Amino acid sequence: VLLAFVLMFEQNRALRHHSSRIALTQKHLRKQRQELTVNEQRYRSLFSQHPDPVFSLDCEGKFTHVNDAFCQQVEVSREQLLNMHFNAFLDDNEFARILPIFTEIIQTGQSQRYEAEVITYQNKLRKIFDITNLPIIIGGKVLGTFGIGRDITQIKEQEEQLNYQARHDGLTGLYNRAAFESCLTQFVHQQQRKPSEQILAVLFIDLDGFKPVNDSLGLQVGDEILQQVAARLQHHVKQPDILARFGGDEFVLATNRCHSMAQLEAVVAEIMNFIDEPYTVGKQKIYLTASIGVTVYKSTDKDALSLIQQADVAMSQAKQQGRNHWQFYNKQRKSMSASDIILRSQLQQAIDNEALQLYYQPIIDFSTGKIVSVEALMRWTLNDGTAISPIEFIPLAEATGQIIPAGAWALKQACTDLHKLQQAGVQRVAVNLSALQFHRANFFEQIEKVLNDTQTPPDMLELELTESILMENTDNAINVLERLRERGVRV
Repeated sequence: VLLAFVLMFEQNRALRHHSSRIALTQKHLRKQRQELTVNEQRYRSLFSQHPDPVFSLDCEGKFTHVNDAFCQQVEVSREQLLNMHFNAFLDDNEFARILPIFTEIIQTGQSQRYEAEVITYQNKLRKIFDITNLPIIIGGKVLGTFGIGRDITQIKEQEEQLNYQARHDGLTGLYNRAAFESCLTQFVHQQQRKPSEQILAVLFIDLDGFKPVNDSLGLQVGDEILQQVAARLQHHVKQPDILARFGGDEFVLATNRCHSMAQLEAVVAEIMNFIDEPYTVGKQKIYLTASIGVTVYKSTDKDALSLIQQADVAMSQAKQQGRNHWQFYNKQRKSMSASDIILRSQLQQAIDNEALQLYYQPIIDFSTGKIVSVEALMRWTLNDGTAISPIEFIPLAEATGQIIPAGAWALKQACTDLHKLQQAGVQRVAVNLSALQFHRANFFEQIEKVLNDTQTPPDMLELELTESILMENTDNAINVLERLRERGVRV
């Protein structure tokens, strides 16, 4: 009996212990189920509430789940997505690029990140998404992919806009200098690697008489003219030519489609002709010409910059021949032209900083021995004290067109100084004019404006002209002279 009691006691204790373990196991299982439920709810919440499109695909590339953001941004309903392949939202080229990425995820189980151009289902809009694709792995087996996409269309558009602005002129939409040099460098490299029978040429185009138009009619008129010039050039330029605006009234063209020098000269002549045609701004018709410098690539040319410099030098040589002219680069004048380019830059700085000077040569009445008038002589001294001879910088200024702003400054400064010179008995100041100044549009109006701004009586100003000025465009010269004399200005 005692033995039976002991056995019963041990069995009951074992049973109680087993029941306790079962209870603990059940409690642990309930806790795991609760955690699983919570995790599943978190996953579903993350999936459904995520602001970016979230989706899952099976191993064939068909959609199994998507969130509301996906439906909204891709313009598709869940019903429409049933058994739909992801290629429904890609064009052929994009699908051919992305399919290998998807296949690699399925085969390797490695996540991938890429950009995709997606076509919305309803309105067929093109959007760019930054997509992260993760493999869905259960039991060591890839069952599909899980993806999150972020719409970066606006960011890409802003990047494209910034890139466009960095490479294009804001006024005309043409390439700027940096972009032009980059493209021309590619042309040069092509010629160096594989010489072609076609001629690679660079044309440096500079408008004649543009600055006076800009000064007298205003910047808005000047801008409209520049836009019209750019439009004419674009209309006549053919692929693969490169066209750019370097700034101001300077345009540069690179072309490699000509097979002969005769054909190249015909292209230059055509540009000269259509630039000569009048420009209509409002009710006004404005006439301009151009000076064009041309250089042709040679095997000795090392880079794009040297070609641009050669064309610029040739353009300066063209201006020395007069307006409305074009000139091929002359290698024999390279050393002189190189120094001219440096001097031209220094002269422009002097003009911009009003660093030029006027010296007044007295004209004496021998009967009285008194100074009755003075002649204004332009002088230029560099910062280091070096005096540049007028014989050197005046012809350069006339060749480059810088004589226009320099002459305008001299005229106004002479009229301003005249008020002080009157105290010494000076009755009149004489100012020399160049042909470029005299024949520019609205020359008379510029003279009148200076007289009004400086409050100078017309009979106290004398303009000195050369015979060559009067021989060019005689009808216009006579008309301007008559108006000046009627105004009281001495000539």
